[in-house]
Amino acid sequence: MLLLHLFCIKTYVGLFEPTIFIGKQPLIYYLAIFGDCCVAIYCFCGGYGLMCNYINNPDEYSMKNKNRIFRLYLKYWIIILIFVVIMGLILKKPGYPGDLKKLLLTITGVDPSYNGAWWFFTTYLLLVGFSKSINRLILKTNTKVIIFLSLIFYTIGYIQRIKVPIVLNNIYGDYFLRQLALFGTSQLPFIVGEIFQKEKIYSKLKKVSDNLRYKNIRVYFNQIFFNINGRK
Repeated sequence: MLLLHLFCIKTYVGLFEPTIFIGKQPLIYYLAIFGDCCVAIYCFCGGYGLMCNYINNPDEYSMKNKNRIFRLYLKYWIIILIFVVIMGLILKKPGYPGDLKKLLLTITGVDPSYNGAWWFFTTYLLLVGFSKSINRLILKTNTKVIIFLSLIFYTIGYIQRIKVPIVLNNIYGDYFLRQLALFGTSQLPFIVGEIFQKEKIYSKLKKVSDNLRYKNIRVYFNQIFFNINGRK
């Protein structure tokens, strides 16, 4: 995440001084592109954890999600208060906090501004909000069917997000399409995480690992190797 948000930029002059280049672009730029996987990793972990919570205690699942979202909002509001409202007024930075509409849309999470990375706040709220229905669907539907449908949704969302082939020229319609595209590209790793929990894939991988020969010896020598390199 740090690589992505700090170094995934071509206009780096005045920000940092690269030492290694590939063509005209610094190496760190290409490494930072790989950092974009942070969203997928987070979605996977979120889906895995939420499915685990649902299986263990479905009756309290909705209430726990409401508390989870409320705690997230509190942290989000503190950040907005400090860095958007207070610091914006002190430093008198243009657009901070800006007009009331912009501030309200950000506070509610409907359409966060000020920071481009905040788009995921809205998407995460949608993932958590629909997670109960998604959980039920995954538990009663064939896993291969779920993955196939999720891939189709992801592909459509990705095309709309990157190429934007559909433009409605309507503020509400275009907003809906943008959120749908963002949700579509995030739901695949989220659902894969839920399937990992449903199918107990980690338990199956552990059984495979337990059957490997000389695994303790390999782990021991790997630990020695990493300790030696760590001292260097």
